[in-house]
Amino acid sequence: MRARHVPSAAAAVAAAAKRRPGAAAAVAAAAIALFVVGCQKGEKAETGAPAGAKEIRITVDAVGYHPAEARAPGGKPVRLVLTRTADDACGEEFVVPSVGIKKKLPLNEPVAIDLTMPTAGKLAFMCGMDMMRGSIIAE
Repeated sequence: MRARHVPSAAAAVAAAAKRRPGAAAAVAAAAIALFVVGCQKGEKAETGAPAGAKEIRITVDAVGYHPAEARAPGGKPVRLVLTRTADDACGEEFVVPSVGIKKKLPLNEPVAIDLTMPTAGKLAFMCGMDMMRGSIIAE
């Protein structure tokens, strides 16, 4: 992502410095913070995870899910981060039928899915065509 140039930030700092010298530092800090936030990758998968959630990263390619089986604490929040790396129609959709999740997976973009694990058993997932499958085992 290209950095965004904010031509008015320098002008705002200079104007604040003339009015109130202490305000210049505050305005400069705010401008720097906005610049840093604006330059970060905006991946939805990296923000807002539930507190204490275990993160499980899954890659989806033409042959399936990697890993196809994972483990997570039963009854606890989990964040799945799926990245589809192959332009294969089967991997375009991720489905967890037991909890009503159905998500499109754009090519090479991580997608976060937050859910709570069952207290025991497996949470099965599959592609939209039900050809590729996997599961998360509650421990």
